[in-house]
Amino acid sequence: MIHALWECPAAQDVWAGSSTMMQKCATNFHDFMQLFEALMNRLDAAGLELFVVQAWTVWNQRNAMVHGRQIKNPCWLNRRATDYLDEYRKA
Repeated sequence: MIHALWECPAAQDVWAGSSTMMQKCATNFHDFMQLFEALMNRLDAAGLELFVVQAWTVWNQRNAMVHGRQIKNPCWLNRRATDYLDEYRKA
């Protein structure tokens, strides 16, 4: 899971377009929980919320690729994550 959500080059493209605090986070985590704990120490609540939604978009994109669907542009994925989070906050 850590590879698909954080270390994979396709995932890295998404994180490269994300907040600076996530871009500069290390890549040598053993599992997702270790990554999440590191981000909890680096990000404020809003940044952590965005990370969770972006992680979901990365995982959703991974599933789309596995099932032969078209790959979305990393910028589109980041924009969609922000839109999802805004929709949630307004609800």
